[in-house]
Amino acid sequence: LKHSSSNFSAKESCSSKVLLPTAMTERTADDVPMEMAGAGKDDSIEVEVTQMNGASVAIAARRGWTTKDVKHRLHEELGKLSEGQQLMASSRVLQDTELLSDVASVQETKLCLTITFCQALCPEDLQLSVAQEEDSGATDYFVIVTHIPSGQVLKWKYCCYHPLAGPVTPDLVEGLRVERDGGCLSVVWEWSENSFDLASPGAVFRIPGLSFNGETLTWSGTCTREPQKPPAKPLPDPPQVLLSETEAVLLRDCRIYTCGAVVVQHAPTGSEVRYEENPDTKAYMDEELTQADGYVRAQFRERWKYNRDMGIRDHCYFVKLVDGRLTWAKPPPKFL
Repeated sequence: LKHSSSNFSAKESCSSKVLLPTAMTERTADDVPMEMAGAGKDDSIEVEVTQMNGASVAIAARRGWTTKDVKHRLHEELGKLSEGQQLMASSRVLQDTELLSDVASVQETKLCLTITFCQALCPEDLQLSVAQEEDSGATDYFVIVTHIPSGQVLKWKYCCYHPLAGPVTPDLVEGLRVERDGGCLSVVWEWSENSFDLASPGAVFRIPGLSFNGETLTWSGTCTREPQKPPAKPLPDPPQVLLSETEAVLLRDCRIYTCGAVVVQHAPTGSEVRYEENPDTKAYMDEELTQADGYVRAQFRERWKYNRDMGIRDHCYFVKLVDGRLTWAKPPPKFL
């Protein structure tokens, strides 16, 4: 990620002013939570906002205000839309929903912030793409964001692959898009994560804070990951052969576990069936039993690796009783 900071010089020159609360600020003392009000303690706080040109504005605020409330007051004075304002405490960008009480300590009576003015971005100003670059025998995979009016480019490397890691090359991202989060734009995509874990259901990735200050295209540089929900597990139909009462198995009488092999155990008879691991087996996962008419359905996944090849096998077998003992309705295949 190539990220350059901007030194934006505001064209306006504003002298230091004190803004008193007005009716346009939608918060009053009654809006402040009791625990925040401090049982009669003064919850007022002065917010000094400094622009890049050195001019500052002082606002008589309340600790129960949010960053968005401060932006509304600055809009009244400076004529800059809230969506185009970026407030920072030190070097951290404040979110619109943050309370001033969370930014300033209880002892502080004055909160110093800096402000930059960002040109409001539209999704139409951005072109999204993916790219691959070779680097010392490895391949880097990037998400690319291009600001069409200025030609500036931001890059995010979502994966690096080397042939020695195995034959599973990374999937390309899907659903690459720009979403609006409040007053900010975020770059969002989905990726299977197949080069890390073939069993992963994938995840949604998001980089917020995309902005353009008139000179430089920037974003937060922080990528969040939200795992996707696994797809619903298919439930294959049981054998068409109907079972007698003595052959039928009840789900509540069975349990499944692993101990080198996958074991399905029938408690009333103490009998069990086993799926023996083969030389390529690395691990079992997602073991589950479900009722399927008179049968019990046993499902699990097997992680395997053979030389440089690797993958996931999905297994589904059915059990029944024969002569009072648990048995496979159809025996699993045996590996040599």
